[in-house]
Amino acid sequence: MGNLAFMNIKSHNIVVQRTARYFALEEGASKVEDVLIVLHGYGMHAGLFLKEFTPIVRDGLLVVAPEGLSRFYRKGFDGDVVATWMTREDRLSEIADQRFFLDSLYDELMANYSPRFHVLGFSQGTATASRWMVGNSRRFHRLILWGGDFAPDAEGSILGVEKIQCVVGNQDPFIPIDIFDERCIALENKGFVVQRHVFDGKHEIPGTVLVNVWSGSVNGD
Repeated sequence: MGNLAFMNIKSHNIVVQRTARYFALEEGASKVEDVLIVLHGYGMHAGLFLKEFTPIVRDGLLVVAPEGLSRFYRKGFDGDVVATWMTREDRLSEIADQRFFLDSLYDELMANYSPRFHVLGFSQGTATASRWMVGNSRRFHRLILWGGDFAPDAEGSILGVEKIQCVVGNQDPFIPIDIFDERCIALENKGFVVQRHVFDGKHEIPGTVLVNVWSGSVNGD
């Protein structure tokens, strides 16, 4: 936004009610023991993103993909509709809104299932995941950061989480391996045990890699 300082224009905020949505992927009708909340990246559709997780679907696991509150057309004024978690504009309000959404989703799932919660953030979703989980009174079993970074402004602990799994492709154009290593060290300096996974690939979630990472998460390896 341009400089408005020379005008008598001031920004104001009001809290309004709105409807958020999420998509769920589950197998079987037995008791849900684990919930994996997956947070998509910039410019993605949560329902399509959820398809990436079909390789790990099993009885007793519920995979849930909430969708960012800001939707837009991927190209021009028509076509595929995608979403983002936030932009730099009015960022603190957007962070508060997304946290309220995710807290409400967590509470609804907890009331229905009482499971262990795991969170996987991909790309932009990694910052959203860390901002949401840090300093939250809700309990989480494991955090997986995939192809993205822990939000630098997220300070504090995560209840139930000591180990963070960091995953990246060795050809990821957004996070070179040297930067990835620096981010892992920064997390270790925050007191987390970091388990690193580097796979042969780009900015993506290969099914075989996902199976291995998820197995380590749910089994606490």
